[in-house]
Amino acid sequence: MEKVLVILGSQDQKEDLLKEIKKQKVDIDASFYEVKDWNKELSPWIFNEFGEGARFTLENIQSLYNLEEYYLIGYSLAGLFCLWVATKTKVKGIGCCSGSLWFENFVEYVSQSEIDTSKIYLSLGKKEKKTRNVLMSTIEEKYNEVYSILLEKGIETTFVLENGNHFYEVYPRLVRSMKWLITK
Repeated sequence: MEKVLVILGSQDQKEDLLKEIKKQKVDIDASFYEVKDWNKELSPWIFNEFGEGARFTLENIQSLYNLEEYYLIGYSLAGLFCLWVATKTKVKGIGCCSGSLWFENFVEYVSQSEIDTSKIYLSLGKKEKKTRNVLMSTIEEKYNEVYSILLEKGIETTFVLENGNHFYEVYPRLVRSMKWLITK
């Protein structure tokens, strides 16, 4: 059975995701890592209100899990964190759903970094770019850039443009990423 580690923000999210995994009949060994301070614990460097706790979070996760045996999956800032983790250590695969790829200098960072995973699932809501926030409105452009970079690096990658906005079908999208990762 394939091992999946999902980065979450609460126990409620875990319960909702487990329901969706059961509904979609995905046969996985699911583990969860809960984050208390999303902006601080998942950010790779300081940017606006975001901290730089990703290194500490990664160390904690590595003390609990051998990431070479796990698909690492996250949504929003947790999606960005998962992709960043693959620049720091070997991971079986990455699911980055609605990841915060608008994060300052992240595309450049991915371009200049070695990515230590064999496959990556990217997904984004079609409406996510429709926001008044100038930085966040670049999300689809950033996704396309990262997708191209990952393909150039020879990593098996898919980019799925989903219906809806950032908050539409969060759990079904996470499970679709799991299904793609474990069947590819």
